[in-house]
Amino acid sequence: MKRPIFPVLVPLCLLLTAGAARADEPAAVHPQQLSARDLLQACASSALTATGRERRRYCDGFVSGVEEGIRLGVQAPGMNICVPPDISSRRLSEAYIRYAADHRNDLGRPAAVVVMDALRETYSCATGS
Repeated sequence: MKRPIFPVLVPLCLLLTAGAARADEPAAVHPQQLSARDLLQACASSALTATGRERRRYCDGFVSGVEEGIRLGVQAPGMNICVPPDISSRRLSEAYIRYAADHRNDLGRPAAVVVMDALRETYSCATGS
């Protein structure tokens, strides 16, 4: 017998509305196309404040998402990377931070593109293996 969906939807809706931002709090904005510069600012935020930790988690998730997309085959031709299976999302973000710091001219480009470049440079697959 199928369970009615209504008893599940009501608590779910209440949960979602309970987490909505209050009128006096600014809403979190996650742009559809983040620049590499904005991502670098999030990645390099201080871990000493709650806002900084939130920005770093956003960065870690963004970079990990790009890595997973590449790994699962949603990639441009020739975009192969070999990331060790035990690598943390923070280590991936640190690779992006190093790359972005060395490629300041790329900071106006879309973040996902620059993250892909950083991952390709940092975790290139050895040829001939």
